[in-house]
Amino acid sequence: MSKEIQVNASILCADFTKLGEEIKRCEDAGVDMLHVDVMDGHFVPNITVGQVIVQTLRSITKLPIEAHLMIEQPEEYLPEWINVVDRILVHYEATEKLDKILATFESLAVKLGLALLLPTPLEVVAPYIGKVDVIQLMSIAEIGKQGYPFEERIYERIKILRAKYPDVTISVDGGVSLQNAKLLIEAGANRLV
Repeated sequence: MSKEIQVNASILCADFTKLGEEIKRCEDAGVDMLHVDVMDGHFVPNITVGQVIVQTLRSITKLPIEAHLMIEQPEEYLPEWINVVDRILVHYEATEKLDKILATFESLAVKLGLALLLPTPLEVVAPYIGKVDVIQLMSIAEIGKQGYPFEERIYERIKILRAKYPDVTISVDGGVSLQNAKLLIEAGANRLV
């Protein structure tokens, strides 16, 4: 397992009236990447930011940016996102065209990650190991809104995934805090959102 631990700051938690100040706080804290949750109101109930916000982020920071596409049929929207972010995370559960998405990324500099909802069996990642940059495990039962409780069953999911794939980058997203970060890392996560 890579010992390097990355911390990615979710801008969903930011005060958008002070976005520049919030990003500066992230830079000063040594955050590795900005994480932008993109929601469509279908795959998850809420709607959030689009490319305009990401382009604004690009103008005020040099931090890399990833877009977490919590949207149905993400393959339809990839052309809009490929040129504005450094990594795109798509949900296994949101598409039936993961092979098409993988083929799209073969010749691109932008990286691809695969996100899994908490109830999704870990076995589904097997065909994608080595083809995606990161496996992101959601650690809350219902995604798309802030404030859902952190689910402790994530620790076992991380341990299982780490044991089977020692070199994969495992990201955890949802309810991550200073209180549970150490346990997530000890379980085998090496990237925290």
